[in-house]
Amino acid sequence: MDPTIRWLLTALVASLTVIGAGCSNPAPLTPRQSFYVADVPVPVGFELDEKRSMNKVYPNVRLVEHVYEGKGPPQSVWNFYVTQMPNYGWVQLAGNLGGGVYTLRYKKGGEYCEVTISPGGSGALIQPARVRLLIEPHKESSGSTPFTQNENSPPTRTP
Repeated sequence: MDPTIRWLLTALVASLTVIGAGCSNPAPLTPRQSFYVADVPVPVGFELDEKRSMNKVYPNVRLVEHVYEGKGPPQSVWNFYVTQMPNYGWVQLAGNLGGGVYTLRYKKGGEYCEVTISPGGSGALIQPARVRLLIEPHKESSGSTPFTQNENSPPTRTP
């Protein structure tokens, strides 16, 4: 066989192997060794965007809004939170997908946690993802819904 044809066939097979490997299901994401919030895992490779994040801690109440960015398909990040959050005591209340954005809602004790996962951009070999984490107190008796607290009012926790 002509060496040029052999080289082209070898290159074609190698290319198809790489493309095929890229289409397979990615390996499950694993939690970072150190968390930004003690009871909410973050996948390895995801970093806190400090400019778009905040923490407020009051006696018996915490308000957290964090934004993490990292590499991983949003579906893999969804799977990560669906499997990991129960390990830290969070009970899933809802989960949905709309417009390419995944949203998960959890409850633990007197708090709600909302995890929003969206594509972080395009053009990279491994798709970047953005995770927005919001933790707020559960306010059953006030009639308000989770994630709607007025920023100017002091946080309260119902017994």
